[in-house]
Amino acid sequence: MSSKQTTSIIIGAGQTGRGFIAPLLKKDEQQIIFIDKDKELIQTLSNKEQYKVRYFGNKLLPCTVKDYYAFLSTEDFAITAIAKADYIFTAVGEEQIKNIIPLIRKSLEVRKSMKIDSPLILVTCENGVNPKKALIEADLNKKMIITEGIVFCTTLSKNKNNLDLYAEDFDYIPYDVEASGKHFNLSGFKPISKFKNLIERKIFTYNCYSACISYIGDYIGYSNYAKAANDKDIDKLLHLLSKPVNQSIATHYKVPIKEQELFSEQAISKFKNKEIKDTIARNTRDVHRKLLPNERLIKPLSLMKQYKQSTNIIELIIAAALHFGSMNNQWTESIDGILKNTCKIDSVKEREKIIQKYHWFQKNLPVEVMINEENK
Repeated sequence: MSSKQTTSIIIGAGQTGRGFIAPLLKKDEQQIIFIDKDKELIQTLSNKEQYKVRYFGNKLLPCTVKDYYAFLSTEDFAITAIAKADYIFTAVGEEQIKNIIPLIRKSLEVRKSMKIDSPLILVTCENGVNPKKALIEADLNKKMIITEGIVFCTTLSKNKNNLDLYAEDFDYIPYDVEASGKHFNLSGFKPISKFKNLIERKIFTYNCYSACISYIGDYIGYSNYAKAANDKDIDKLLHLLSKPVNQSIATHYKVPIKEQELFSEQAISKFKNKEIKDTIARNTRDVHRKLLPNERLIKPLSLMKQYKQSTNIIELIIAAALHFGSMNNQWTESIDGILKNTCKIDSVKEREKIIQKYHWFQKNLPVEVMINEENK
C-alpha cells in the first residue's frame, strides 16, 4: 500500500459494499480494503483479484474494481488495516452494527499504540433510522468521528457464485455533515444538513412503499419485484397510500408538499423500473424488524394518526406483512400479541381493525376486493 494513498475500509463485502460503495471510492483512487465475516467470500475476493459492476439498462460502461485487499474479520490483518485507515464504511445491515464493535474497539487500541493522531472516520451506510446508535452507546464516538450515510442505490448479485454485480446509476451517498463536523474529501459523498429528517423521510417513504409492493406482491404471487410494482392493484394501492404518506411527512418534517410529492414519485418510479431485476423474496425478508415501532410501516401509521390522515391503506399493508409472517412460520405468538408487543400498538380498537384485514388475507380475498372495501 502507498503511504500517501488514502485508505478506506469497507466492512461488509456484500452487494452494497462491493457494488455501490467500492465503485464510488474507486473514482477517488482510494485504497480499498474489504472486511467480512464470510470466509468463502473473502477467499473468493482474494483469489479473483477483481470483479465487475454492470449498470441496469447498460447505459454506463461496467466498472472494474481491482487492486483491493480482502481480510476476514477475525484476522489480525483486519484489526491492523482498520487501525491504519482513514475511513471506515459499514454495509452490514443496521441490526448487525453491534457485532462489529469489538473489532472497531481493538483497532482503535492498536491505532493509539501506533500514535496515529488523525481522526478515524466511520460512516454507516445502512438502511435504517439510526444505525450509528449502537456505536454511540458503546462510546466509540469519543475515540473517532462517527456519522451516517443513506443508500438509495439498489445493487444485486449476478448470481451467488459470481462476484460481479448489477447496480443503479447512482453516483453519490448523502451523509450527515453535522455529525461528522467536516466535509469529506471524497467526490462520491454529498454533505447534508438536517440529515436525520432525510433518512427518516427515506425510510418512511421509499421503504414504506417497498413493503407495500413486496408483501402485497408476494400475496398475489409475483416473484419479480418490478412486475409487482406495475400490477394494476398494487399501483392503485401505492396511489392511495402516497396521499396520506406525503401529507403526514410534509407536515411532520416541515418540507413543502411539492418537494415530498416529488420524493415520493421518484421512489415509485424506481420501484417500477423493469430494468432493475430485483426479487420479491429479497424484499420480504426480516418481516419482524420491519414491524417495529420506528420502522417503515408502524411509524408512518403513527404519523398518519397524528396528522389526522386516513390509515386504511397502511393498515392493509401491515396486515399483508402479518399474513406473510404467518405463512412463513415467523410468529411465536398471536397476531394481536405481535401488534401489541412488537408493533407497540396499544389501542385494542386499532389492533382489531388490522386483525380484520389480516383475516381478509387469510381468506384469500382478491386485492381488488380489499381496495373496494377500504373505499366504501
